[in-house]
Amino acid sequence: MKLPELSRKQWIVLSCLLVLLITNPSAQTFKDHIGNRSQYGIRREYNLFICSVYANFGSTYVGVLGNFFKIG
Repeated sequence: MKLPELSRKQWIVLSCLLVLLITNPSAQTFKDHIGNRSQYGIRREYNLFICSVYANFGSTYVGVLGNFFKIG
């Protein structure tokens, strides 16, 4: 069985998705980022596989590519 060939554009899109999947930060990484030693007040609201949304005492962060950005 022969696999279909992918175009250059498809390879680029698949490569980008793979990088996002691999670098999706974990809850432990988020805990280290904010300097909190306990899980109290930290929760992952959404795990979208290519990024995650975390909440910490009313602040909302999006984690993507191993980094966190405050969005609210």
